[in-house]
Amino acid sequence: MKKTVGVSFDLSDPMENDLFQFAQKKTGNFDDLVKHLLFAWRYGYLEPDGQWETSRPDAAQVIRNSGLPFG
Repeated sequence: MKKTVGVSFDLSDPMENDLFQFAQKKTGNFDDLVKHLLFAWRYGYLEPDGQWETSRPDAAQVIRNSGLPFG
């Protein structure tokens, strides 16, 4: 089963228009781009503040960051 999630860009907004144009020029597969970014964010390569990590965090740190209780 597949689920489709849409992304819309307000082309009258200069920033959103720029992002849309950039994505159109740089990738032929927007779907894969979004999935790769989500993967990087989910597994700790990208923090919400936009900082990229050059190496993967250790497994214990990933669990701690997940918010799940462990002891």
